Amino acid sequence: MKRSNLTGQEATWIVAATLAVQALPTVLNFVIKCIELGRVKRIKVGEIEIENPTRDDIERLREKIKSD
Repeated sequence: MKRSNLTGQEATWIVAATLAVQALPTVLNFVIKCIELGRVKRIKVGEIEIENPTRDDIERLREKIKSD
């Protein structure tokens, strides 16, 4: 199996980070739905960890991520 574009070079990391940032709002929306069903006990994004998150906690997290 041949790998391409996964060399660990700076450009590869930039692309990976860009894709992760673009996916985060969708992931957070999914997490909000799970919270509403009572299925989320803890969430961790980077250095931030929230136990028993509420919808408001996720909204504040989203705003913090946007501002950074």
